[in-house]
Amino acid sequence: MSDSRITELAQTNIDDCDLQWLKDALQSAIELEFFTIPPYLMAFWSVKDHHDPVAVAIREVLVEEMLHMSLACNMLASIGGNPRIFDRDAVPRYPSPMPGGVKPLLTVSLQGLSKQALGVFMKIEEPETDIAHLEAVRKTETFARIGEFYDKIKLVFENLEPEFNREGQIEAYFGESQLPHGKYVPKNIGSIDDVIAAIDLIKDQGEGTSESVKDDETDELAHYYRFKEVAVGRKLIQADDGRWVHQGPEVHMPDCWPVAEIPPGGYQRNDVPAETWNKMIEFDLAYTRMLKQLGLAWSTGSHSALNQALASMMADLPRLAIEIMQVPIDNQPFNYGPCFRFVDEESD
Repeated sequence: MSDSRITELAQTNIDDCDLQWLKDALQSAIELEFFTIPPYLMAFWSVKDHHDPVAVAIREVLVEEMLHMSLACNMLASIGGNPRIFDRDAVPRYPSPMPGGVKPLLTVSLQGLSKQALGVFMKIEEPETDIAHLEAVRKTETFARIGEFYDKIKLVFENLEPEFNREGQIEAYFGESQLPHGKYVPKNIGSIDDVIAAIDLIKDQGEGTSESVKDDETDELAHYYRFKEVAVGRKLIQADDGRWVHQGPEVHMPDCWPVAEIPPGGYQRNDVPAETWNKMIEFDLAYTRMLKQLGLAWSTGSHSALNQALASMMADLPRLAIEIMQVPIDNQPFNYGPCFRFVDEESD
């Protein structure tokens, strides 16, 4: 989506937002939710021990981001829209700002887990108020935070009261093997109440609320606070006076492969050893096939296509990524990493 269209979405008054505005905004929401997944995958894969508590926390965030993207797809399908996923224009590129006009001053890159990466992740998930410190976040951007973007979508739904289409939505189960507590993507979003519940879930899991640092349904910390625990180095606990404070047990940065920031456009053939280059190409092909499966899931209502995409994300892609991440870059204290490039040939 063009910068001018994003600005138009943000600046349009609620009363002037029509059904096409809502469809465009929900497409941006899909792109926004997927945009977070490659950076979080990079951080997760760079941790050498995937059973490390920090790696487990990042993995849980990843699965919840897939849940959020699925909810955005279902909301768009519910009003007759067609989610675009397997589309070069919808696939994220890095480094770049976030889709949807959210935090346009923030540039997100692909890199391994580090304090710098955690700082970016916290900005992505930043709440309106960080209740662990009770410091308000100033709203100086197009959409200052993801929650503000979804708040506007919710208001437009309530204002338009559109007819809901029960076809083209997918009920997706994320089970115990993928995420503790298991989660469902509600099928057949068919009312304003369903929309409000979906958006509240996305917001609560991402940034928490002004009263709580946790998602009420699962009692798990919101994404922002999970990342902040690692950045601060202390677990977040509730003090006797009710305040949330970083005074719990220590949280240690895990041992990671030192993956460098991926350059714009990704590594080029002449920059990389031949064997590593071949693995990068194989990764890009597998990534594109995963996108194709995600696209098929919502264009055909195929639950099996969604499962294939999730299986690829959790099995095929990490195998290649971790092999690449173990290769040092000559004359640098860093290693290579996968580039997450969309391959046009796969769309033929």
